[in-house]
Amino acid sequence: MENIPILLQHSGEWDDNHNFINFHVDAILIKTCRKFEQLLREIAKQLQKDSNTIVIQYVIAQEYPPITICSNMSVSVYMELKKSSAGMTTLPLCVSFAKNTIVASTSSFDVATTSLEIVQFESTNMISTFDLQEADDTSIELDDANIITDQFHQKVEKGQIYKDKNLLALVMTQYAVREKCQYRVLPSTQFLHLVIDGQTRNVVRLHEKNCTCGRFQLDDIPCQHVMAVIQKFHMDSYKYCSDYYSIDYLLKTYEVPVNLLPDETKWQIPEHVSSQVVLPPKGKIIPGRPKKKRGIGGWKGNTITCALCVRKGHNRRTCRNILKRV
Repeated sequence: MENIPILLQHSGEWDDNHNFINFHVDAILIKTCRKFEQLLREIAKQLQKDSNTIVIQYVIAQEYPPITICSNMSVSVYMELKKSSAGMTTLPLCVSFAKNTIVASTSSFDVATTSLEIVQFESTNMISTFDLQEADDTSIELDDANIITDQFHQKVEKGQIYKDKNLLALVMTQYAVREKCQYRVLPSTQFLHLVIDGQTRNVVRLHEKNCTCGRFQLDDIPCQHVMAVIQKFHMDSYKYCSDYYSIDYLLKTYEVPVNLLPDETKWQIPEHVSSQVVLPPKGKIIPGRPKKKRGIGGWKGNTITCALCVRKGHNRRTCRNILKRV
């Protein structure tokens, strides 16, 4: 396991153009196989901060919104991108700190929450984006035992209190994907996206027309995971369909003229073909009434056994094994 030096930009803030400004600089060494909890613990130890207040993000390109590292999969994606880039200053981690104020408000899910990142659901059952909405926050004092701190919390009910806004946004994201069977798109690069389908994760490579589910390569038509990416970024879906499905290729099928056969009396048959006499195949007609119904294929029932040679498949009347012995 090799160590990767990672630049930390902490104690800053995001501006309207998705730029991390007014930050301090630090650095850590992280092993490539680190999990999210280990990465969070190492950063908290280096910066001497509470791990529950740390939010880890990074930007893949200009004008792109920051990607939040919140699970083992997101850590693995970041490590792969970091290993493929040269230099310590590329893909720095932007570390910000959330406030520990417990707040409560009303939401569309009837849970006691703050302003959160709620998905605007479309008729196509796709998760499009998570936009932060402003609301009036009310600080309250509660017992720590009643405060939800697990981002993978499964049971969402009315009257629940969450630790902060970021945790609530993560729980609502998992809830929407789990309960409504919708897709969550996490972009890694311009052409590489991770699509979460409930508990299944699929990697979509648009430039290669490839999806790990296999339907995109098999049908040459965007599968449901590719369509989730296309609709999220408002791209043209016809661009990723095979040309063989287009009207132009259908018309090309009938470009070549097909000549009709003339009347049989006008056929010009070569002599070496017309001189050949085609006879029916030689065969022996078995005595008895011919079958009127087709036999059932693959039927496994009682097989007839011959009483003379004790072999299966025939009876004593049609047995030929005795004659061979004589």
